Amino acid sequence: MELTISELESRFLESIAHFRAAPSFTKKDKKDSLLSQADVLCRTAEGLAFLYQSIPQINEAGIFEESSWAAPEHLVAYLAGGTLLAGYPISTMEALSELRLLAIAEHRIIHPTFSAEQALEFLEDMLVANFELAYEDFSQRAWAQYPKGELKKIRLLFNLIHQQVPLERLMPKIATAIESLSEHRPIVVSRIKRMLAVIHKQLQLDAKDPDGRRLLKFVNVLYQPTPQVEKHLSPEKYHQWLEKAAKADVKVESEQIGKRMAATGLVSDYQLVLFQYAVKHCPDVVPLILHLDAHGIADYERHEAFVGLLIQEFMVLGNKQAVYGLARVLQRNLLSRKVTWHALNRLTRVKIHPEVAKNLLRGNLSDEEVSPAQLLIGGALCALGQPLGLRQGNNPTCQSARGLSMWSRHAPGKLVNLLIDAATMNNVVFRYEGELIESAAVTEGLTRQFDYKLDPVSIVLVPHLDKIYNEMMKRAVVKHLGVDPHISVNPAFYGHW
Repeated sequence: MELTISELESRFLESIAHFRAAPSFTKKDKKDSLLSQADVLCRTAEGLAFLYQSIPQINEAGIFEESSWAAPEHLVAYLAGGTLLAGYPISTMEALSELRLLAIAEHRIIHPTFSAEQALEFLEDMLVANFELAYEDFSQRAWAQYPKGELKKIRLLFNLIHQQVPLERLMPKIATAIESLSEHRPIVVSRIKRMLAVIHKQLQLDAKDPDGRRLLKFVNVLYQPTPQVEKHLSPEKYHQWLEKAAKADVKVESEQIGKRMAATGLVSDYQLVLFQYAVKHCPDVVPLILHLDAHGIADYERHEAFVGLLIQEFMVLGNKQAVYGLARVLQRNLLSRKVTWHALNRLTRVKIHPEVAKNLLRGNLSDEEVSPAQLLIGGALCALGQPLGLRQGNNPTCQSARGLSMWSRHAPGKLVNLLIDAATMNNVVFRYEGELIESAAVTEGLTRQFDYKLDPVSIVLVPHLDKIYNEMMKRAVVKHLGVDPHISVNPAFYGHW
């Protein structure tokens, strides 16, 4: 028979007393029992509220002693999300730790080394650093891998914290975080867009307020980039308006949307709709949509047919950031480099290896449908147009990330040809001191567990590059005893720059 919440609370209070009085040799067992009961209470709003009311007694009983949570001044805000998602018992200890910090912030617990102001600052930093976890409703595909019970526990915890630390209070820190994330124009912008989706839904931003204005710069580029979008608040209605609009009005739209993309590095659904319409009906405004300068316009005009092919066949809502990647490719005049153009042309016609296709789809965490080929081409445009963006995010090996960024900047044709090999054969070949190394023949690299929250080019290439680099290092250690292996490996891997 299931216990009532009242019975669970009574048993928990008894367990606190038993834990507190337990001799050292039974302390661990008593703590395990206490945590198990706390975990059950964490899964209902009433139980969590009870734990928060009881947190002074829990803290005083010594549950945090001799643990990673013992000294709140040593806690790291951005790590909280990972521990909350780690499952019982770690997630339960983290939840209790957050309740303790909330109690310190509200002066319900006086801590000798951590003030109320420090606790509040930590909670604010923790909410911003783990923004998606703190504010999303977990309906997105990205959360499907986690147990529903754990997600419910997390949501209840954050709902309680939000009562004391409202979203409005975090606006300055959120604005700073988004500005920092977008500064180097990362290819993977899902975190920025997810943060903006929450802000758009939950906050009424005021342009007269400095922090509101900072956030509106990013929110508007996605949701209201032009006055006409504001009047036609869906991509479908916006497309209907475009079909009836005068060419002069389409030109104004193109200028406004292009400027917003250039200022933030973000692409909206509306921009893609406008882009696809313009390519078919008024291609002369395409440079405005892409915010191209004279060099970019010249590259576009030389390769207008190829650009049209890229837009119509490979750009969809699921990879719309490729619009920004294409803009940067044209700005860099990469299509006018014969090697790069021929390689990109080949890439549009390749047959993707089934394993590579599966990995590309696995890395697509958006809720929009997109094919492996669209992901591959869109990713290639972004990688070529945004060399520094390849360094952003969870790239699992610094050697591979550095190589991708370096080749994008200095040898874009080589990068695309490597991508073709990996995409079609699930294999790449490098030469080291006269010997060929095939990634398919190498059993392991430096990375033990691959993270697919990467851009498509990294998803396709990094596993192979990781193996190649690791194999080169192994051979260098044997061939050149007592010599730094990087001396021979780095030129063979990266090239001479």
